Amino acid sequence: MTTLESLQHKTYALQHNPNCRNPYLIRLVGPGQGSLDLNQDYPKTKDVLCFGSTLEEAVSVALASGNKL
Repeated sequence: MTTLESLQHKTYALQHNPNCRNPYLIRLVGPGQGSLDLNQDYPKTKDVLCFGSTLEEAVSVALASGNKL
């Protein structure tokens, strides 16, 4: 199974910013929400934000966060 295949049953968005310390961001649907809001104002977003220095790290954070949703 590839890295992103492990998220196949979750609603997510993948973002990448090469200028960031943790350039990979995976957004998951937040608790009680039906969809991603993709709000760039991080304190106001209802998405679960999962950052990582590599794609694999971001996916690991997302999978760990998914257990708490």
